[in-house]
Amino acid sequence: MLMHLGYYAKYTNGDFAEAQKVFNAVRRSRTKKIQRSSMMQGKIYHMKNPLLVAARNAAMRYTNIPGNDLKSIHDYDVEDAIKIHINNERHTP
Repeated sequence: MLMHLGYYAKYTNGDFAEAQKVFNAVRRSRTKKIQRSSMMQGKIYHMKNPLLVAARNAAMRYTNIPGNDLKSIHDYDVEDAIKIHINNERHTP
């Protein structure tokens, strides 16, 4: 966490209290997205309706839908997330 706080402090002019707030907000946002995605995947992977199972299996076999879900997790850029968060904070009344 300290390494990440260093990144955040860079964007908060060395204010570690503010960096901690930004860190928590960005982390919370990301973990909520991952949790929602995981819950949705669980529902999809444990379907019982045979027609929906067949459709799911075809979609997974012939598309890159599962790979796209994981790509967003693995391609996450913490510096971009910080910049977006700070920019949104500046433009929120």
